[in-house]
Amino acid sequence: MKEVKQINPTNKFAYLIIAHQDIEQLLFLIRLLDHQRNDIYILFDKKFILTDNDKTKLMNSTKWSKIFFTKRIKIFWGGYSQIEAELILFSAAYNKGYQHYHLISGNDLPLVPQNVIHEYFDLNIEYSFLTLNSNLEVYEDEILNRIKYYHIFRKFTPRTFPGFFGKILFKLYRKIAIMIQEILRINLLDRYEIFPVKASNWVTLSHNCVEIIINNSNLIEKIFKYSFLGDELFIPTILFYLNKQNLIKNLQINKGTSEEYQGNMRYINWWDGYPYEWTDSVNDFKQIQEAANNGYFFSRKFNLKRYPGTKVFIEKLLRGKK
Repeated sequence: MKEVKQINPTNKFAYLIIAHQDIEQLLFLIRLLDHQRNDIYILFDKKFILTDNDKTKLMNSTKWSKIFFTKRIKIFWGGYSQIEAELILFSAAYNKGYQHYHLISGNDLPLVPQNVIHEYFDLNIEYSFLTLNSNLEVYEDEILNRIKYYHIFRKFTPRTFPGFFGKILFKLYRKIAIMIQEILRINLLDRYEIFPVKASNWVTLSHNCVEIIINNSNLIEKIFKYSFLGDELFIPTILFYLNKQNLIKNLQINKGTSEEYQGNMRYINWWDGYPYEWTDSVNDFKQIQEAANNGYFFSRKFNLKRYPGTKVFIEKLLRGKK
């Protein structure tokens, strides 16, 4: 276990953003997060070309919040690099100490003003917020297989080759890789005597929870280095493994239907897509409005370049919630 220096938390919040495209949408997101009690940490995918002008625009975009740029790495969907990116962000912010740490992407937007978010988390200081999809009793073989077998070609993803062909090729690779490892009787779960638990990769963690994750970063690397889609597993798995699941506010299992509440406070439409990208249609605006009314603080995925009307809608939505 890696022991880090214990940092006492302040009453501020850290927004940890993994960004890889569309500087203008990121600027809009940052403007909505700008507040005296917020600091913003940004990790850019190294595959994305970030100019000095882009960085200057981002640094000058806030009135109150401080912006920090972290070390950059190349991020490949499904591979360990996604976990590595999150650990970089958590570690950078932990050193300054925050009440809560909101992990979001550049495609997320808040649905309520910051003071509403602060008031809620001030009443739940000790809790972390994840959407659990499995636990020690409720799980699927697909979840076990993510860390039971090696994901050898970590840069090879369903997006390596475009379109339907790429997805089919990746499924074929994954099926053959698992079949070979079954024949060889490979089982990485036995090596670490740990059971995987699945949850949302976008989370809000308490200071104590982030400390636990950082203290166990060496163990996380050993277990998840060759995992597939391990970003949805490593946080809940470590918490359950250490018997710290009591830090999670909502322990209900979510199966991804529209009727269920998502414990990470993020309204993500899994029933119409993977996930569904919001448009500027009347029906989508109605869904987002209802989500804000039902206690959700964030939502994704947004694409303001493709659906510019969404920007106006979100601004109006936040003004109405003040």
